[in-house]
Amino acid sequence: MASWWQGRGAWGQDLLGYLALALLSALSKMAADWQGVSNGPGMLQLMAVIVGPLPLLLRRHHPASALMAATAATIGASAVGLDTSIEITTLVIVLVSTIAAEGWLRPVPVFIVVSVAVNAALMIESTQADRPVDLGTSLFATIGTALAIKLGVHLRRYRDTLAQLSIRNHELDRLRVAEAQTAVASERVRIAREMHDVVAHHVSAILVRSRAAEHVMARHPDEAAKALSYAASAASETLTALGRLVGVLRDPETTTTTGVNDHSECVPVEPPQPTLDDVSGLVERANHSGQRVHWVVRGTPIRVTAGVALTVFRVIQECLTNALRHAPDADVELVMDWTTHGQLHLVVRNPTGHQQPPSGVGHGLAGMRERVTLCGGTLRVSPHGGEWVVRAAIPVPSPIDCHDTGANK
Repeated sequence: MASWWQGRGAWGQDLLGYLALALLSALSKMAADWQGVSNGPGMLQLMAVIVGPLPLLLRRHHPASALMAATAATIGASAVGLDTSIEITTLVIVLVSTIAAEGWLRPVPVFIVVSVAVNAALMIESTQADRPVDLGTSLFATIGTALAIKLGVHLRRYRDTLAQLSIRNHELDRLRVAEAQTAVASERVRIAREMHDVVAHHVSAILVRSRAAEHVMARHPDEAAKALSYAASAASETLTALGRLVGVLRDPETTTTTGVNDHSECVPVEPPQPTLDDVSGLVERANHSGQRVHWVVRGTPIRVTAGVALTVFRVIQECLTNALRHAPDADVELVMDWTTHGQLHLVVRNPTGHQQPPSGVGHGLAGMRERVTLCGGTLRVSPHGGEWVVRAAIPVPSPIDCHDTGANK
């Protein structure tokens, strides 16, 4: 039944209400005629049946006008000697909807005007019927007017509350969409960074060693075989790393997301990920590929979180990759300085070689900067005296003695 009523729409509901009151008014007047009770001329009764409930059709689009019309109809019906029960019923309905719809109407002035009008209509009816004014009926009409206005005020507040909730829900939806878009963009950047870090190092080594094998194939076949063997090994490691990364992307449940503002968990980590223990293997593979990496550790290494360890490993990996690409036969100096309390200072130096390294707009350098920034650190990359120097300062937690990192001190 409720769904049927709601399906009629606002105009349909008002029309049905108008027809119901008009029918009720007609039946009431017919019953009075059967009982021999005079209720005014027939033409006036017909007009009252048609006009009396008419303000119901105006209450949604012109509520203030509907209230004035209902008040005037009540007084007019009483003035011509008609029964005002339908007009007063219409007035109560219109009064509630008008107070609920029109925020500029003040309840007290409206109460005074409407209660005076209703009591005036009752007084006119009593005078025409030559009977004293019924104080009980007058009091009931006054209290009923007050209750109708009170109900209208509550409906107005309820409507305003729903409007505020709708606005708030819309804002929450907008924020959720923006947050989802931000998360998607961050995830795309993270995937691109991980893909670059995983692939670029091995591919660069494969490229360098393959070219070396090509040049020495005729004169030093043994050296060429070693270079090709190293390239094959690097290719295998690349495939393994790519398989792990693709597996993580296909199964989001294996991803451990971490907070951006929390330095202890500053980088999304997918198991397994490199740690500081793997730096020694990274340096060893670089030396095996033909580079000469001089690794120096200053101070006492401390235990760091997985996010910081991954950042340090990726920065070193990117630096060695760039050095291998631009100056494959040059020495590389790698310094990990733990002497500053609360920070790890990382410095990588290598000659620029025959090609000028990128100016800082490449994906690798951008990825390094993003990783270090997410950990709350700083990164500087610049040429200095014929060398390419990378300096990173990464915050670390309070020192805790840990196992040897395998550095060549």
